[in-house]
Amino acid sequence: MGETPRPALSDVEWVGEHHEAHGQLLVRGSSLDEIITKATEALVTRMPSLGQAGLRVRPGWWCVATCECRRALAVSNHPGWHYRRARSDEAGSWYGAEVRFGLLPRRSHGRAM
Repeated sequence: MGETPRPALSDVEWVGEHHEAHGQLLVRGSSLDEIITKATEALVTRMPSLGQAGLRVRPGWWCVATCECRRALAVSNHPGWHYRRARSDEAGSWYGAEVRFGLLPRRSHGRAM
């Protein structure tokens, strides 16, 4: 019996439907600047009317695994894979961030309203 292959992911994955999610995006990148750039591009592409969004970035090492619970669930919208924090020396781990976005507060003369 072989090991289950790891799912192939894009550099930016929308993960809002994952029960383990603390953000809306899971972004692969080698630096915070690259992660923020990719997250911002994904937001503008998918929701151009969102305008300026504030990002909460949770960087670190991550790994993914094919979902084993999906077979037992009777829901088709359950994710096909799950993710979790990992150690840098863990097999299959990669650097990136979980990203949560929200609207920035409106400002009037430099102060939040």
